[in-house]
Amino acid sequence: MPKDLSVAVANRPGMFDALREATARAGTPIEGVCAVSNMGEKLFHLLVSDEEARGLRTALEDAGLEVRLERDVLVLDIPGGPRAIGQVAARMAQAEVNVDLLYLATRERLVLGVDSIDRARTALMDFKG
Repeated sequence: MPKDLSVAVANRPGMFDALREATARAGTPIEGVCAVSNMGEKLFHLLVSDEEARGLRTALEDAGLEVRLERDVLVLDIPGGPRAIGQVAARMAQAEVNVDLLYLATRERLVLGVDSIDRARTALMDFKG
């Protein structure tokens, strides 16, 4: 199952490059990334395969970066663009699944962090995008 690593850094210049250097040292292919700033802190979300997560986490921590959370996420192909994202939102609402993380990844994919992976999978079982 794909993993999302949440990496907390200071909200100042150069932190994106520090993150890039750490991921390059690990040799980990990053499949998606998102960054948000809030109250003086920046949080990066990195999408990686399950197999790559441990090595990347170690490299980030060795570089002095704080991996705040590592979690399983759903990754969906969404070739239908915004219409497909709307369909996902409707299905999550109908299944009463709380989506607390959402970003786009490479190759027209949607990353979802949810409160129940099992319910979300069931709701999206026949999803075609």
